[in-house]
Amino acid sequence: MSVDTLIELANGDTPVPGEGESIRIEAGPLRLREFRIADTKALFDIRNHHSVRSGMRDASEITMDAHQRYVEEVILKSRDQWLFIVSNDGVDVGIALLRDIVANTAEIGIMVIDPPHHRREAYFASQMICRFAFDKLGLERLISKVPQGNDSALAYNLKSGFVIERPADDTYHYLLLEVGRYYAHPTHRRFHQRWPVRIGRAR
Repeated sequence: MSVDTLIELANGDTPVPGEGESIRIEAGPLRLREFRIADTKALFDIRNHHSVRSGMRDASEITMDAHQRYVEEVILKSRDQWLFIVSNDGVDVGIALLRDIVANTAEIGIMVIDPPHHRREAYFASQMICRFAFDKLGLERLISKVPQGNDSALAYNLKSGFVIERPADDTYHYLLLEVGRYYAHPTHRRFHQRWPVRIGRAR
């Protein structure tokens, strides 16, 4: 099924996953919009950017066919994840997600293109998705899996209240943020005092 076909379905009368009202999360100049089928190409451009692929376990180039299968078979069929496109003043710069949601726990993930140039966007997105997870979904634990070698992400997580959840392996560091520590931690308190997070719905 092509991207054009997916978009036509989303704009037509046939209900399909990934259409209809979506969650919007806003703070300052940043917006997180819940993934919809019409975002398929935007998501492809982010996932396939060399700076994003370099942080994946498989850093090889992603084909559009493989991406479309990923959208159809993983995103649209998933019932245990939330995926958002991150945009700054209307320019798409990354994704934020919660996945593998079980009971009160989920894995958090933030990916932005050219991370050295979008540190602020990554910072905002992490704050916003945490707020959504704890305030709106009622989660109590967020797991962050930081790839080995990504020292800046590891340092940011630790500075933001995440603690070591279990020993690292050859692939990841495993970090944990619990809801009580989130609300009490000065990094999060300072952000939300300056940048109130607004969560709503839009078509």
